[in-house]
Amino acid sequence: MASSHYKLLGGWRPIQANQEKRRIVRHPTTPPARFWDRLASVPLTYSALRELDTRKSAKSRHKRKRIAALRAKVKISTRNPMQDLDLSHLRAFPNPLYHDTEDRAKKLGLGPDGVKPRARKRAPRPEAKKILHYDAAFQQHLIQQGVYADPDDPGPHNYEPLPKNLDEIFDILDEVIGGLDDESESEQDEADYAEFLDLLKNKETSVPVLRDVVPRIEGRVADGGIAEANLRLTSLEHLTDGTLPAGHPDRFYGANANSVKDDVLNALFNYIAPNAHPLTPIAPNFFLEALGDDDDEDASLLQAIYHGMLGERGILKLRFHGVDGNTAHDEKPALLDGKAHTVVASYKSGQLEFRVLHAVPGPKGGWMYVSTQLYSFVMNTSAKNMFIGLEAYRALRRWAKKQRDEAIALANGDAAG
Repeated sequence: MASSHYKLLGGWRPIQANQEKRRIVRHPTTPPARFWDRLASVPLTYSALRELDTRKSAKSRHKRKRIAALRAKVKISTRNPMQDLDLSHLRAFPNPLYHDTEDRAKKLGLGPDGVKPRARKRAPRPEAKKILHYDAAFQQHLIQQGVYADPDDPGPHNYEPLPKNLDEIFDILDEVIGGLDDESESEQDEADYAEFLDLLKNKETSVPVLRDVVPRIEGRVADGGIAEANLRLTSLEHLTDGTLPAGHPDRFYGANANSVKDDVLNALFNYIAPNAHPLTPIAPNFFLEALGDDDDEDASLLQAIYHGMLGERGILKLRFHGVDGNTAHDEKPALLDGKAHTVVASYKSGQLEFRVLHAVPGPKGGWMYVSTQLYSFVMNTSAKNMFIGLEAYRALRRWAKKQRDEAIALANGDAAG
């Protein structure tokens, strides 16, 4: 019996008799046709061109099927095959004999000349997740759906563009900068800096960055929660209308699932559990995107913000669980406190950038998320700047853990009471 529960939930705690089954969230691997049909205008992007090619190919296949069906219905006389037949609709249609031969050759794995080509190994594309979806069309969709504040809108705004606890966050960063400015650089510091510069060489893609540079930035992980890397957020509820692919952060931090009480976890599972695996950290609110030197910075920034929106939503769901009759699917604007609880960090070519996200009442009645940029740290200019950037990363990670723990405590307290 226990094994059947384990299989049903992917290893999570057994379902109680009165508990509603957890919903399976299905995310598309690429934006479907309705994603493009609902855009007010389609920007010229790689994804848009690929969708255009897909639609042209579908039209071509449909045309061939119609002609083949028409040909099957025509009964040709054996005496005079061309008598009383109108073949004008077949003008310029390819020779079917040639296509039959070509199709058979393809099924046998042969080339156009009838010879089987040598197998070629395709180079891996580790950065495909960064370049395919996160573009101008993706941002326009978020803005149209009312879940993301347009960063290019000059205002005036009918919402608070800055989080109410922004001064608190800047105080943490200023304390880091002030504390390290007074320290003189030692020979060991210079040696560490030289080693760091060596790590930055030949980092065209994110793979060597995640392997060599990120561990140096991370330091001790224990003070920031539980870390997870390169995991698709397939269990989280859709942020908009179900047309966006699942999030896929390079690295994120969350809490142990055992820290959340059973009824809270059951109610908010699709908002705080990123994946069906029971060991996955829940309620993530600190995300890192690592970029190689050749990566698209704008695409990765939009990806990081998307992950941050999912994380901030989960933290708010925990904070407001059961408050004023609030249910898991409710997004009541009146409950929002105007504070940020989620940090997104992006690294590229020795530079660390940080942003925080907070929620405001959206134009369509739900929650809309606003991103606010914090300091940027260029760590490849001096040993002091390197240590300031590293300590700022870890200080914000600790701050995010504090916000996460507070939200979980509020949710557990509500469940107990």
